Amino acid sequence: MAKAFRKNHTLRGNAVIHRRRPFMLKVDIKDFFSNITKYAIYTLFFNIGYTRQIARLLTGLCTLNNGLPQGAPTSPMLSNLVMRDFDHAVFEHCVKNGIFYTRYADDMAFSATDDRVKTLIPFVRGELKKCGLEINQKKTQYAGKGGRKYVTGIVVNERLNVLRENRKKLRQEMYYIRKFGMNGHIRKTNIISPNYVDTLIGKLNFAFFVTKERHFLDDMRYLEELKKIL
Repeated sequence: MAKAFRKNHTLRGNAVIHRRRPFMLKVDIKDFFSNITKYAIYTLFFNIGYTRQIARLLTGLCTLNNGLPQGAPTSPMLSNLVMRDFDHAVFEHCVKNGIFYTRYADDMAFSATDDRVKTLIPFVRGELKKCGLEINQKKTQYAGKGGRKYVTGIVVNERLNVLRENRKKLRQEMYYIRKFGMNGHIRKTNIISPNYVDTLIGKLNFAFFVTKERHFLDDMRYLEELKKIL
């Protein structure tokens, strides 16, 4: 079911559902927000009890160029409301077939103990069509036994982890910062971003949130102390 933009629902919670499932299908929705039309939003407001006039006013405030604007604070929850029937239909279908399903905005993940997830694409395509949406074929991925499986940037093969390449880069950056100091590291790597330290702290915070590994928390505290000194 929908896991994004809801209280007490996180990226980690979205990913943990698929942990240790040997088969996974990931499906992306093409141009998700912009393809949720003004008419769909108007219908939503009208159906929950607003008058036609108020529904039109609210729709005008919440849409841009006949779609939901990405980045607007109202778009995430409105998209979840528009997708309620879709989520319900897909969830019911998956339950009947022993498949685990989550959707985080435009990122859908399906996992199971066998390769039955491969048969889902026609069904999902049909349900999306009812919403005026379509699958982004370029971002559709299938992983079988032994393949690396990750959901919204979190690896779910055995235990939850950040992507290997991101983990390696974080450790490398912290190694150089400890060896050369922050200013030395910035000079050697030609970093020009004024928010570099804040960004790095954010990445370490996410890595600790996902893995609960102590060294990420220690690195984060070290950086925060350096930031105060700088």
